[in-house]
Amino acid sequence: MTQTPNTSRANTRHSSSRLVSLLATLAEQSAAPARSHIAQGLGRMIDLSNSIEISDTLDSVSKINAPQPDPANTNPVQRLQLGHAAMVKAVTGSLSRGSSPARITLGMFLEEQESTAMEEQVDYQPYLKLYGALQRDLEFKARNIQADIRKALAASSPEGAQLAAVDAALADPVAKHSRAVFAKIPGLLKTRFQAVTDQGDTPVAEIHEQLSDLLQTILLAEIEARLLPALGLIEALEDDIETRVYE
Repeated sequence: MTQTPNTSRANTRHSSSRLVSLLATLAEQSAAPARSHIAQGLGRMIDLSNSIEISDTLDSVSKINAPQPDPANTNPVQRLQLGHAAMVKAVTGSLSRGSSPARITLGMFLEEQESTAMEEQVDYQPYLKLYGALQRDLEFKARNIQADIRKALAASSPEGAQLAAVDAALADPVAKHSRAVFAKIPGLLKTRFQAVTDQGDTPVAEIHEQLSDLLQTILLAEIEARLLPALGLIEALEDDIETRVYE
C-alpha cells in the first residue's frame, strides 16, 4: 500500500534510498552512492549563468526583512499530502489497459493485440512511452508543489523569506540536473523490459502484469524522490516555527 509522505528526516532518507536501491537492482550494481562533498555536487549542477543569478540572489537576501505575502494561505503539509496523492493516483490510474479517468494511460500507447497465443512476443515500447509521459507529468506536479510550499515558507518569517528566495534561485539548475539523472532510467527499464518480454514460456497476460508492476514500482519510488525538495522546505518551515516559539 502506498503511504503518504511524512516530514521526518528518517523518512526523507528512506525515500531517497528507495529509488537508488531499485535502480541499482535494475543495473545490477551496488546501491552505495559515490561519496562527494555537497559543494562539489552543487558545483556540477550550476553553470555560469546560474551562478550569476544565485550570486545576485544571495546579495539581495540580507535585504529581505519581512515575510512575503501568500494570498493562497497555503497549508504546506496538506499541500504535500494532496499533491502526493494526486501523483500516486496518476500513476496507478495510468496502467489500466481499458477505460480510466487518468489523463495519461497505457491505452494511449498500447497497440491492440488480436492474438493471445502463449508464444506471442509482447511489445514493451508502449510501457517505455508511458513512462516518458508520466515522468514529464510528475516533474510538473512536483515543481508546482515545491513552489506552493516555498510561498508558505516565505510568508512565515523574514528568515523563511530569505531561505525561500535561495530555494527559488536554485530551482532551475537543480531541476536541470535532476532531469539528466532521471533521463538515465529509461535505458535501465528498457533492459529489464526486454528480459521480461523474452520469457518464451510465460503467458502474455502475465508478461503484461510484470511490466505494469515493474513500471509502477519505479514510478512510485520516483514520486518520493521528486518530492524531497518540498519535504526539505517543510522541514525548514517547521524548524523556523519551532525556533520562534522558543525564543
